Amino acid sequence: MARAFPVVYRDACHELGAEYRDLAKLYGVSLRTVQRRYGRPVGRGIIAILKPLLTKNPALARELAEAAGVDLAELGLVPPEPPPEPPAPPPEPEVRVEKVFVPTRVEPPPALREHADSVLLAGAHALNQMPESIRPALAAAFARAAELGVSVAGLAERLARSPFASAQAGAVADRGAPPPADPEEGV
Repeated sequence: MARAFPVVYRDACHELGAEYRDLAKLYGVSLRTVQRRYGRPVGRGIIAILKPLLTKNPALARELAEAAGVDLAELGLVPPEPPPEPPAPPPEPEVRVEKVFVPTRVEPPPALREHADSVLLAGAHALNQMPESIRPALAAAFARAAELGVSVAGLAERLARSPFASAQAGAVADRGAPPPADPEEGV
């Protein structure tokens, strides 16, 4: 528990060996003023006693300043304490990069017999023909698509469109003019 100001002030005066006359000179006031106000510093008189006390007993000077409610740094008697260091930033999270092989072109799974039968039956049903009668045509169409390197999905989408759009493009091409631009070219 902190001691009361008059008690600490008395100890400070005792430490300095200061009597009323010495305090009057130190404060620049009359002896009677010191007697009347003993234990309560006069004006900025606390600075007058703290200066010599800091050199003789720094711990008692800090205790006296604390009891008087003043800060030694604010009074200019000691250098101010440096501001506390800001907390260190949290460490960067460790980023682990694993090498991942990403193929540039993903091959579709190999065609099974069931896949071929399903495509053959869908074509035969669409033409209202027997499956064996259209097998050579489908085999030739898929072989050509493989030679061209186009996707089956893209071909299916193109073939599902109106046959008239293809016929018009072919007729214009026959006349030597460029075919009309197709907004979905490259699908």
